[in-house]
Amino acid sequence: MGPDRAAGTQVAADLRGLLRVLQPGRRDLLSRSIGVRAPDSRSPARRPGPGLARGRRRLGRPPAAESIQRSLSGQYFQSGQPGGRAQRRRRAVSPAADSDHAGPRFHRRAPAPGGPACRRRAGALPARLAIGRGAALMAVQPQPAIRPLTVLELNTRIHDLLAARLQYVLVKGEVSGVTLRGGHVWFTLKDASAGINAVVFSGTARRMPFLPDNGQELVVTGQVDYHRQYGRINLVVSKLDYDGAGKLRAAIEQLKRKLDAEGAFAAGRKRALPFIPRSIALITSPSGAVIHDLQQTIWERFPNMQLVLYPALVQGMASQRSLVAALRQCDQDQRADVVIVARGGGSFEELMAFNLEAVVRAIQAMRVPVITALGHTSDRTLADLVADREARTPTAAAEIVVPKKADLLRQLDDRRQRLQRAGLGSLIGPQHQLEQRRTTLTRLAQDATRRRRERLSAIMAMLQQREPREVLRQRERSLEDCRRRLVRDQALVQTRILAGRQQAEQLRERLAALTHRGLRERASSLESRSARLTALGPEQTLRRGYSITLDGTDGAIIRETSQTEPGKPITVMLSSGRLAATVDEVMP
Repeated sequence: MGPDRAAGTQVAADLRGLLRVLQPGRRDLLSRSIGVRAPDSRSPARRPGPGLARGRRRLGRPPAAESIQRSLSGQYFQSGQPGGRAQRRRRAVSPAADSDHAGPRFHRRAPAPGGPACRRRAGALPARLAIGRGAALMAVQPQPAIRPLTVLELNTRIHDLLAARLQYVLVKGEVSGVTLRGGHVWFTLKDASAGINAVVFSGTARRMPFLPDNGQELVVTGQVDYHRQYGRINLVVSKLDYDGAGKLRAAIEQLKRKLDAEGAFAAGRKRALPFIPRSIALITSPSGAVIHDLQQTIWERFPNMQLVLYPALVQGMASQRSLVAALRQCDQDQRADVVIVARGGGSFEELMAFNLEAVVRAIQAMRVPVITALGHTSDRTLADLVADREARTPTAAAEIVVPKKADLLRQLDDRRQRLQRAGLGSLIGPQHQLEQRRTTLTRLAQDATRRRRERLSAIMAMLQQREPREVLRQRERSLEDCRRRLVRDQALVQTRILAGRQQAEQLRERLAALTHRGLRERASSLESRSARLTALGPEQTLRRGYSITLDGTDGAIIRETSQTEPGKPITVMLSSGRLAATVDEVMP
């Protein structure tokens, strides 16, 4: 038996137990048409007539017993305390421990009066019936009647049982009959053999990345709810998952092949972006960080750029309709030269709206270029493939759409300067060349005159230098200079000699001082070391009363008793002199 059949069996058993518990205790009352009174405890107990003895069929049944049997068919009575052992043995039914439990026989159909089943039940009466002289005497304890449940009470108890048993369930099935009422999504989840109604309430639907659609295979997470008023069972959905990501990706891949076959992804249909758009349309969430990044980046690059925002939901139940409506409205207004569809990234399920055919078709039908910026993701959506340009982030999309205005102004200024230079060169070129040549000729003439004058001056100077008197004066001046340099050099040499002598004397004094100090330090160190060696020498140890024992044969020092033996000669060294001895006894 599979787990689904076992779960169904458990739920059926719980419902049967609930129905038994829901039955309040009831008691049957004896009809007041029968004369019943308590038996006298002083009178001896009488045996009942032959028709009432333990349910056996008897002949000659008394009329009184027959009338009592007809009145008591299908009912149970609880007698008083029996008077003897025989009465205790005849008790067929014990009172239920639970006052609300009616026992299984309350649900049986009462047999017809006088039938065989009625006669068999008559012997199972728990009390002794005394028949005598036309009167029936019996000890009977009255029992209250069963209080019926209202429908609301029954539904409430079923609701509480289901809420306790099925708080959290995972159900897999196919979606059908999807309807939208009051913001709530109602549908039927079914498989090959069964189905159950399900609902996604509006608050939950707004947080879901997608809504169920007819024909989808989904894994639904929710709680089983039993409506008290109408007695209907619904599955309240809290989470929707596709039945395996492979099926969803296969569906997307099938749509991708279809669009590719239509040429939606062809490079030839992709349009070029305007160099400087007059206006840029932004289709994104108005409350997210994406819109602020786009505005900041665009206005930093081009401060006076006009932006038109078409707010749209980029995630949740209404994202598909919202994106399609924003794209169509933007295409209808024709207020922008380029459109940016942006989102701040997300998981595969969160980007599901950009893989839906309606959104892809809306992007394909745009009459202006479209750029998608859906955040960092490893999977390219179908919207990225069909768009004219694709950017990984909203910031990158803004950088693609608009250039930097400062760079454009700098380029314009450079080109203006180049045009001015080119215009001036073409308009005043000949005059400028003539003026330049006149200037060049004037400069060449001046340079030639100057060079000639300089050469003439040099020749005159050479003639003056070669005059004998001038040569003598130059020689005298040179000799005087040599004499002054010699006197200066002699004074400098004497100064250096005196300084060297003083330095040598100082070094001699320092060397003598260092030599004396070194000798004193080494003599002191030698004396201290000699004293330490003397203190550590064996002579000092011997002076303190110790002795050294040597082997008399080879002179080796005896440190252990194992190095000698009785009768072996030894030598004992003392602080003054030696002793020759023989070992008499070795004591380890």
